[in-house]
Amino acid sequence: MRKKFLYPLVILTFLLITAGTKGVAQNRVYTYYLNAKMESVPKEKAVIVGKGRTLDTAYLVQYYRLIDNHLLWLEQFKDSTLEILHGDRVLYHPNRKVEEKTHFENNRLNGLMIKWDSTGNMTDSGYYKEDHLLFGVEKRYVRNRWLYNSVETDSINNTMRDTDYDSLGNKLREIAFVGSNGTWTEYKKDGSVESVDSVFTREDRDAKFPPQNGGWRTYLERNLDGMVPIRNGATGGQGTVIIQFVVEKDGTLSGMKPLTKIGYGAEEEVLRILKKSPKWIPASRYGKPVKAYRKQPITFNIRG
Repeated sequence: MRKKFLYPLVILTFLLITAGTKGVAQNRVYTYYLNAKMESVPKEKAVIVGKGRTLDTAYLVQYYRLIDNHLLWLEQFKDSTLEILHGDRVLYHPNRKVEEKTHFENNRLNGLMIKWDSTGNMTDSGYYKEDHLLFGVEKRYVRNRWLYNSVETDSINNTMRDTDYDSLGNKLREIAFVGSNGTWTEYKKDGSVESVDSVFTREDRDAKFPPQNGGWRTYLERNLDGMVPIRNGATGGQGTVIIQFVVEKDGTLSGMKPLTKIGYGAEEEVLRILKKSPKWIPASRYGKPVKAYRKQPITFNIRG
């Protein structure tokens, strides 16, 4: 009678030992000490510590800032060589909220990707297949509070929809493309359509100084009086003036406002040459001229 139960008992014992060994292997934590360039270094030179362990289907590594043990990001690999991303990657904001979550298969983006700002607003999402974006949505917010723009793209059907909103969530305008043919729709405050125009390019262009006669640098050399700060008492050094202004649809400049206060007449001198500037090339959105805001830095090298 004892022999009948001998083999089942041996098999059961083997299974329990195997399961126990597997559990120990999965619970074991491997430590990686890294510098800011993600290079392996001795512990005393490390700024990041990685802690890895084996899961059922992947090898998980969590990266912490060594000084305070703050979790920076985590990612999954095929094995402990850390050569092939295979699974989720999650990045964190300094306030510990999730910043980005992506999924990889054999080092390629596959599946859903989502990004959030530090307050929790979703800013970007997409669905990927072997690194290629199939569908995507980008969202932009004013001071991380209200949504003012969203862009939806569909690379399979070659469509795109770009929508602007007011602070109450009402549509201001919507640009929709199928291929290279698009419509630009403006809306009234009550939500009804105000106008519809055709557009034929998806390209955007920033406002810029006209390139004729040497461009912006030559214009500064010919018109900016770099001695103004010295004549007003500056003793030496370097100072950068930043002026904010608007490039209107017709290329004229308006709304000039200094954002710095280095003094000695430097801001006034930059305002002077901007006011006498020729018309700029206006920004364009989908081929249509649009108003654009610029911040222009100009550095004075003061030799007293």
